Amino acid sequence: MKYIITFLRPKAILVLFVVVCTFSFTLPLSASDINKKARKADNFFLFSDYRKALPLYIELIEKNPADINYNYRAGVCYLYSNVETFKCIGYFETARKNIKDSKDSIPELFYYLGHAYQMANRFTEAIQCYTTFKNLIKINTNNTILSKSVDTELEQCIDGNELMKSPTNARLSNLGPNVNSIYPDYAPVISTDELMLIFTSKRKECTGNKITPDGNYYEDIFISKNTSDDWVSSKKLDSSFIKPNFFAALFASAKNIGKSINTNEHDASIGLSLDGKKLYIYRFNDIWQSEYENGKWSKPTKLNNVIDGKNSHESSMTLTSDGNTIYFSSERDGGFGGKDIYQTTKHNDGTWSVPENLGPAINTELDEDAPFIDADNKTLYFSSQAHGSIGGFDVFKSRSENNDWTPPESLGFPINSGADDIFFVPNAKQNKAFIATMRTDGIGNYDIYIINYIRPSKVLLVTTYNNDLKPINLKANIIDSKKKNSIMVSLNQNNDLSYNSTEQYQLILPQYNNDSNTTAFDFKTPESFGLFPYFQEINYDIVENAKGQLIGYKTTVYNAFFDIEKELKKNKNYAANQKKEEEYSAFIRTLTPDNNKLQVYSHINYIDTTSLPLLAVNTGNNKKDKKTKILSSNPNSFKTILFDFSKSDLTNEAIMDIEVVFNYLNENKNTSLEIIGYTDSKGLDLFNTILSKKRASEIMHYLIKKGIDSKRLRSIGRGESQPVVLNENADGTDNPEGRKQNRRVEFIIVQAK
Repeated sequence: MKYIITFLRPKAILVLFVVVCTFSFTLPLSASDINKKARKADNFFLFSDYRKALPLYIELIEKNPADINYNYRAGVCYLYSNVETFKCIGYFETARKNIKDSKDSIPELFYYLGHAYQMANRFTEAIQCYTTFKNLIKINTNNTILSKSVDTELEQCIDGNELMKSPTNARLSNLGPNVNSIYPDYAPVISTDELMLIFTSKRKECTGNKITPDGNYYEDIFISKNTSDDWVSSKKLDSSFIKPNFFAALFASAKNIGKSINTNEHDASIGLSLDGKKLYIYRFNDIWQSEYENGKWSKPTKLNNVIDGKNSHESSMTLTSDGNTIYFSSERDGGFGGKDIYQTTKHNDGTWSVPENLGPAINTELDEDAPFIDADNKTLYFSSQAHGSIGGFDVFKSRSENNDWTPPESLGFPINSGADDIFFVPNAKQNKAFIATMRTDGIGNYDIYIINYIRPSKVLLVTTYNNDLKPINLKANIIDSKKKNSIMVSLNQNNDLSYNSTEQYQLILPQYNNDSNTTAFDFKTPESFGLFPYFQEINYDIVENAKGQLIGYKTTVYNAFFDIEKELKKNKNYAANQKKEEEYSAFIRTLTPDNNKLQVYSHINYIDTTSLPLLAVNTGNNKKDKKTKILSSNPNSFKTILFDFSKSDLTNEAIMDIEVVFNYLNENKNTSLEIIGYTDSKGLDLFNTILSKKRASEIMHYLIKKGIDSKRLRSIGRGESQPVVLNENADGTDNPEGRKQNRRVEFIIVQAK
């Protein structure tokens, strides 16, 4: 059978390109295979009614899961649907897996799967599929024109792979089910105070319950309010009552609220004035304006006839902060091709100038849409299918300089993706933005995401010396494991130091006596979206034996990777009457390390331990407390007990070492024992904490069974918090031998005075 095949981009926004050819692709089916349901599904499919065809193909697949044609067509239906689009990948992959012979091959399957991979940022797999598609086209039709038309996608995927290697400091987060639905949600506009979000949705509860020929519900405008915890469940704007204080009763019910915003036709939000009281709407292919008056939105009126073209669509716009210039998209005659961006300026008499095309610096033969002019009235953000897009629409920015626009600059990955990224709206502070995009972690089709920008944070790095140690000229080396940058810092003075967000670092410290020996601590900074100072403290203590003899130095690093100043202000019981570093130091010692906000690492460099069975560690933090002295066993006397991965069982070798501990406790009745368990870095934090506690408890229970009073024993689990050896090598690869040493239990003897 011969069919005319038309290759299209998903219909939600645009058609990227159209190519037409004829070749055989349908698998031969016997009469017994073609039942009534299959014929019905095929009929819907061939007329592009994917919404009706999809459930029928799903039923057919349940009866024949390996059928190539059913899986292929179900994949196409999902790809073109406005709900759960990325489900198409599984069906395409099943169809491809069951192709056993070249004669069964469906060339366009590889095109569509390549496109789905591209949308999911799986660019390498997309390249493989597009290449296979080109080869099949050459074999089956020798259509070199069609083959060349796929080169655009191949170039985009190559560029996408490169862009992903250097991601920007942006992080995208879905606004969640209170805003987004399983249907397309897009075109966000945000009030200046960021408390009100107005957006467009094609969800089921649209006014009029109309459905477009391609299966989409008509557009309606929705609104949501931002609280301290989350966004309030969105509602249609007409059903929302807004009192004169603007937000106090955003979602309270009210009578006699006119249905002025949403109609039985398409209604889409495209702009909001700076004061939040003028809403711009796309309706009947033109731009309309509604004003907030007496607690509700007025009946919209056409903006002006200058902007609204007679035979064109003006589907998006943005207004400068002074209200004197409008930028809008239009597909009117005289442009460069597709949608272009225009501008019009208000005259002194209130009329508007004839719209001017922004020219070839911005507009191309493809579509440019969704302009947004920044508060400086100079920086224009917009979405384009050209300018080096890595798939569909990408977001770009350009500045107005010397009456011209600078070359558009991509906002990079992860803001831009292989799918459409459109309606980029930054906030006034420039520390976040909103965007409509299609991602694999989304709720439905297009979802609205918030973009936060992670930023490097300044570090207050101080060094403290307990036990009356005299500071000497010590230097530390800080290595950025990702960029391999090395920074030398002084431990005796303030350093202008900055750590990047979510990066791995290594801190290499000398011993206190500044000899050739060093101690290394690995740590990772958490995500940071603000510019506040971290607090990092390096603490040196002397280590003495039971007779008070100096035998080594203990180095402890405290990383307070959170806004400590903000937390101090919350702590009402904490009196901040010291120097800043003293306040911070005292405060973090009231907290429990959690490996994210507060990281604590310790290491002891011994001078000589060969003849010293017990070591006393004087921390210098409890000078007034003379009731107890903390004693640490010499590793040569009390061995560290090691465990197998994810295990807490005591081996025969471990029991022999525990017997040494038992004999000591049995002979020294005035001592108590802390049994501290640790894990390596594999697994979840909570699991590792529980596992480390279980390892310590196993040893404690063994000693109790042997006759040691339980009141003298305490088991502690510290998870992966204090590795003695690196869990990973410097290049980021696994260090199994190092992790083995970290799966351990250590002992601390506490002797009453």
